[in-house]
Amino acid sequence: MISEEMSYHLRYLESRLSKLQNNPDLNSYQIPIYEKIISFAKQGGTYEEYLDRLGEFADFFPVARSEHLDRYKSIIRLYESIGLNEFAESANRKYTIAKSCQTYSDLATKLPIGIKLENIASERLNSAVLILNYLVELKVKPEKKDKLYFAGLIREEFGKVRTSDPEFGFESFFKKPYLYINIFPKDKIVTLQKLYEEVAGSPV
Repeated sequence: MISEEMSYHLRYLESRLSKLQNNPDLNSYQIPIYEKIISFAKQGGTYEEYLDRLGEFADFFPVARSEHLDRYKSIIRLYESIGLNEFAESANRKYTIAKSCQTYSDLATKLPIGIKLENIASERLNSAVLILNYLVELKVKPEKKDKLYFAGLIREEFGKVRTSDPEFGFESFFKKPYLYINIFPKDKIVTLQKLYEEVAGSPV
């Protein structure tokens, strides 16, 4: 039997997959990842049991990496089609790096989002990716000392982002440019925000 929380999550996953399937050639990396995650979700149980079944997929990193791979694959084709071979080669190098990434930190440190971003914008997005990663760690770590450690890292990264974007908050993950690196539905972000505030004892 699927819990109410899982039922909502499953609807989100299936909705996302349906949109990707409208352009299968542009989403060839993401589609099989979502199909795999949905197969785990349909097995029922609680959200926690679902995360256990996901195993290496539990932090949804494969989704983030597949989005990068599809993005760079499309960029390479675009540049090649208009004869910008130098740009296509640059995008191909980033595509190769993305394939080798194993964690969110890899994506954040080895692969700046976009082809040509200002350094400050790149650092801001990298910190936003780390915040999402640390929020997942905050949820899955059972020990209080570990939760406090990751809460501290989250506050630190928020501080970095706010040096150039003072209005940055959890709601920013649903606005450009942070929308492009956020893989979580709004209800999940709200849940993670509440967990952070409980552990840290205050908002960021």
